[in-house]
Amino acid sequence: MSMRKKEERKRRIRPQFQTTKFLLSVSVFIIWVLCSIQIVLLVRIRTEIYDIALLANGTELGDLYLNDYFPIIFPIITTLSCFLFLLNFLACIGSATNNEVLLGWYFFVTLSTFCMEVSLQMWNIELHRMTLEPEDLHHMKDLMEKYKQHSTAPQWFINSWNNIQEKHECCGVESFADWAGGLESMVTSCIRHYSTRDDRLKKMIEMPGCSDAIIDVLTDSRLMRSSAYVTIVMTVSQIFTLIFTLRLWIGICLKKPEAEKRRRVMTSSLHHHGKGSCEVKYADEMKYPDDLSNYSQEDEVMRHHGRR
Repeated sequence: MSMRKKEERKRRIRPQFQTTKFLLSVSVFIIWVLCSIQIVLLVRIRTEIYDIALLANGTELGDLYLNDYFPIIFPIITTLSCFLFLLNFLACIGSATNNEVLLGWYFFVTLSTFCMEVSLQMWNIELHRMTLEPEDLHHMKDLMEKYKQHSTAPQWFINSWNNIQEKHECCGVESFADWAGGLESMVTSCIRHYSTRDDRLKKMIEMPGCSDAIIDVLTDSRLMRSSAYVTIVMTVSQIFTLIFTLRLWIGICLKKPEAEKRRRVMTSSLHHHGKGSCEVKYADEMKYPDDLSNYSQEDEVMRHHGRR
């Protein structure tokens, strides 16, 4: 009777593990997708925002990007995203093989990356508090004066100004007059959307400067917001992953001592009672097989022979 109770208990435990493994697999898959999205966003951020940050070089906002974000935070986020993508293979292997060592490593390493992601969110909070001060506009104009001439203007400078002037329909730092005295052809990108000459002249005079647009790109960029949202969702997914991993890990660790204890009891019984105990054990196993679906007529015949 005790053997039957153990089998029933084993069948009750197994579906719980299967549910936990399924939920863990779903969480891991979500993190894989989020890591892939994050890597794509980071590539676009590096391509589209870095040159805009160079235009604000010398300002507090520009220095925050050029001295803190791109040299330090950007590589950390990129490394964490790639590392998490690979780390989740440990969860899959540990879950499939019931390996408590792999699950334990996965739990504690994921917990460490989770803490790092939470601390990196503090940078985003600091970023949204930043703005351009009046003296910062002078720094941007000084940089523009430095690169006004075609002979000295680098390609990133020309491309960045052309992109921001075309996209945001602005001109110069404060107005189109900032381009006077050199690189006057840059004004063309301010009014490229207008066909007639009169419309171009009228719009060029009314067109605002790009300082506000630069602030919007650096403090409230769609790419930066998307990256922040992905990081938040990834952090929440990691919380669920940690919960499922811990539950599975504890369940496996508690189950293994029971199996080891049963093995020692059986071994001790074999040593003390010899062959007769083997025959009783064999008969009990045939009476309460683990897999009832495979209990055929041939097994019934073997059981009768065992009794004889």
